[in-house]
Amino acid sequence: MTPVRTTMKGDLICRVVIETPVNLTREQKDLLRQFQDTLDGDSKHQQSPHKKSFFKKIGDLFD
Repeated sequence: MTPVRTTMKGDLICRVVIETPVNLTREQKDLLRQFQDTLDGDSKHQQSPHKKSFFKKIGDLFD
């Protein structure tokens, strides 16, 4: 990231915290299953981004 008052560039370190719900109600579980059903058949969501090969990740940069 380039700071506002200088042309020096540096690293941006971010910390992402993801909270996942526990003890879901039956209705909430059904809604998540419905959401999963909408992703079936969508090629963008077929594979986790963490399971891509190194060369696939590099290829995605140029798409």
